[in-house]
Amino acid sequence: RLAPLSREILVLIADFAQPVKDEEPDTVALAGEWLRNLFLGCAEVDQTVAGSDTSLTGSERLHRWFTSSHIDIASLEPLDAKFRKIDAASGWTSGIQPPPTSILGSGAYGCVFRARDKHTKQVCAV
Repeated sequence: RLAPLSREILVLIADFAQPVKDEEPDTVALAGEWLRNLFLGCAEVDQTVAGSDTSLTGSERLHRWFTSSHIDIASLEPLDAKFRKIDAASGWTSGIQPPPTSILGSGAYGCVFRARDKHTKQVCAV
């Protein structure tokens, strides 16, 4: 039920993230850091919670939550082996064979290709 919320937070982070030298920001890590700092600021009164091992468990939970966000197929763009957008794929849509340079493998039922969500900047195999 929370997956749509995690996606919206990733989109928000991706919109405000400052890329470093042509690199795409790691929106999952940034969102986790942002929320962790928010929660630690709220729990600052109780240092036993903020300084304990539970903060590591919380980081792992946040990472899992963000990486489980729903993929919006309409927001995907195929990527090449160096994780660059494939210009020829600008007209790519669901149901159409992805560009050959993005394909990771194929089988009896279709192919798996590398893509990035245009809004969250999350890379995935589809």
